[in-house]
Amino acid sequence: MSDNSGLLGWATNDLVGLDTLAPGLISRLLVASPPARRHAIFSVLANCTAFRSFDFADADAVRTATILRDGRAQDILRHGFGCIPDRWLGALDRLGPSPMDRPMSYLKLYAIFGHAHHKRAAEALQYVGAIKERMLPVIDLLDPRWLHPSLLKRFKSPVAAEDFNRTMTYVQAHCSTATDEVIITAIGRLRPGVPLDAFVTRLIRRADTFPAHPMTETEIVKPLVSGRDFLLCSRRYRNCLMTKLEDALNGTVAFAEVSGHCIVELRPLSHGKGWILRDIHVRNNDFVDDETQKLAKEVCLKQGIPSVGGPPETDDMERVRRFLRNARYMDEAA
Repeated sequence: MSDNSGLLGWATNDLVGLDTLAPGLISRLLVASPPARRHAIFSVLANCTAFRSFDFADADAVRTATILRDGRAQDILRHGFGCIPDRWLGALDRLGPSPMDRPMSYLKLYAIFGHAHHKRAAEALQYVGAIKERMLPVIDLLDPRWLHPSLLKRFKSPVAAEDFNRTMTYVQAHCSTATDEVIITAIGRLRPGVPLDAFVTRLIRRADTFPAHPMTETEIVKPLVSGRDFLLCSRRYRNCLMTKLEDALNGTVAFAEVSGHCIVELRPLSHGKGWILRDIHVRNNDFVDDETQKLAKEVCLKQGIPSVGGPPETDDMERVRRFLRNARYMDEAA
């Protein structure tokens, strides 16, 4: 297989050889060929050289060279592949002026439009506008459920596709309303300037499937077990609670509101040995007075959750710890 160092990339050496059999081939390719015809030629060359070197002494070589020079895009493709899958020619017309970097990309594009099991990929490529070579490996890794023009245009690498697959698995595990239909509809409505993480964040904020909460709901205890709970409490207490939502979904922290007056922050002990009261939060991240601390600790202890042991913190230490925890929400930009 030829390298990419020539004027026409990997196809350069083969085209030079064919041009000796049908003079003018390269000239017409460079000057007079529309994109569809140009990429039809590259497709045939990719098919001929993908697994072997081009044989210029072959009896059909002159005929192939002549068809590549004189034929229409349809003639070239029929000569090289025997048939033209529906919409394939239109896709070639949207590849731009230069050959794709890898010959196998042409065979991948042919397979997408030529095989029924690639139907969703073909439909997605039909509406992406200009087709970029980077979209093809993304198609290979993106879950077929999420094959959508908007995502193919956004993802720059297959890694992004894999990350999106796992993110959607995470979202659907924690949000019962995030069905396949809801997600793909939302993707289709995304405006070009809206970042994809904003769309994912909205889904996560609707989370309603949390790990088992260590506290039981009572008249004065309200476990926070939904994205809506977190959002409402974050607004009411004017704090950064929403930034802890993912941690709560992962089971590394749990929160509950006590008497509509404070929020207790619970952390799991190692080896599944239960939970412990780690912190107490009040409105505006204010100082937690003794009465509120006593109430929160008693309520937790009644449900088998002890508080952090050791001597009580001094007023100064509590203020230092609170400032470090909430500094970015409390200060103003210089």
